[in-house]
Amino acid sequence: MLYKDLQLTFILGNWQTVVVFFKKAIKKKEGFVCLPCSLNDLTYKEIEPYRSNYQSVDYCTADGMPLVIYFQHLKKIGKLDRIYGADLMKKILQETQQENHFFCGTTPETLKKLEKKIVEYCPDIKSLSTYSPPFAEVQIFQEKLLEKLKKQSTNILWIGLSSPKQIILASYIKKNLPNLKIFCVGAAFDFLSGQKKRAPKILQKLALEWLYRLIQEPVRLSERYLYRIPIFLLKKFGKLLKKLLFKNTEV
Repeated sequence: MLYKDLQLTFILGNWQTVVVFFKKAIKKKEGFVCLPCSLNDLTYKEIEPYRSNYQSVDYCTADGMPLVIYFQHLKKIGKLDRIYGADLMKKILQETQQENHFFCGTTPETLKKLEKKIVEYCPDIKSLSTYSPPFAEVQIFQEKLLEKLKKQSTNILWIGLSSPKQIILASYIKKNLPNLKIFCVGAAFDFLSGQKKRAPKILQKLALEWLYRLIQEPVRLSERYLYRIPIFLLKKFGKLLKKLLFKNTEV
């Protein structure tokens, strides 16, 4: 089901519902941007100048357990699956092997390993192209990527960069190739290639995968998990509390 909340459009439900939705969407002429959304994305969505970039996102999935809990229990949506970026990527690839796929992100070494993994579980994949962009601002390489996409006649673009960089890039590509299907999947390339290990199942179910990732990459993720997201949640909690105390105050 499509559910509009948090100024985004979410596809909520079980795995079959979500995969069927995207299979149908990919067959249509119109392009779209899909983001497996996390709390990290919600923090950036409210910051200028990123807000305008996030407006180009057409569909989101509940990537993290906090969002699943939010929709299930606070919004009373009912039972739904967590649609994790790496899992979504694998399932969509398996269902769209006749399309021209392009993968942008991470390092050349990781892309080589990712390509081998994809061929293993998608033996009939028609076309698979890759590009490892420089570690720089999106504006440095966005035109080069655009030319590569045109040359390869790409149908589906997978962007494996951190947010908000991947959203800035997706917004630019969407403006120039409006019929392209774009999936922003963050660290999915690293997980599917085997470069990084996912948290144990028990931590995933307890919504503690963030802690596992923080321990693995403390330097890169400390600002995200120990400052920006807690501040964001405190602000949201404060607004909710204010609404409860003063009925006429909007959240």
